[in-house]
Amino acid sequence: YTSVAIGDDGNPVISHHDDTNDDLELYVCDDAACSSGTNVALETTDSVGWWTSVAIGDDGNPVISHTDSTNNDLELYVCTNATCSSGANVTLETDGLVGKYTSVAIGDDGNPVISHQDSTNYDLELYVCTNATCSSGANVTLETAGNVGEYTSVAIGDDGNPVISHYDDTNGDLELYVCADATCSSGTNRLLESDGNVGYYTSVAIGDDGNPVI
Repeated sequence: YTSVAIGDDGNPVISHHDDTNDDLELYVCDDAACSSGTNVALETTDSVGWWTSVAIGDDGNPVISHTDSTNNDLELYVCTNATCSSGANVTLETDGLVGKYTSVAIGDDGNPVISHQDSTNYDLELYVCTNATCSSGANVTLETAGNVGEYTSVAIGDDGNPVISHYDDTNGDLELYVCADATCSSGTNRLLESDGNVGYYTSVAIGDDGNPVI
């Protein structure tokens, strides 16, 4: 469950799951080519670090979303410095079997948003933080028709609104949820590709023209 982002110093950081110890870890590169670096164990309580996703906050410090598979919760590790030598793990959503297939992005307000699946109801959901450390926030249910929200990926559009790609397991389709505002209080789910069983392992980014590519 690896995920990579580029720090403000130009060096990669890579979140991943330690399958031996069931821990959340982050590899922090010392240079742009990652010829050396340090692996840091971030969260070690319970079986954590599944479906990791890393982004760089406006303060230059990484934040890492992940699944707590022991408690079936959505969690976020917030680093207090660029090398993540210290930080705090925050439990975000606990209602049901949640937090699977996480993806994190930083909104234009500097606050993280985290897409994930509610595996109790098989819904696509988005946790919207109200501050940079995500000490508070709100979980929003986006799409509920069928078994949706697998393999989520979130990006922030040029309008400041999130877009979330995901897999519709019921129909075997690739879909994109387009939020109508920054907190995704409303939006539209779009069917992109339905020819065959498509849409596994999605990833979305915003092109220079402002349009998503998945």
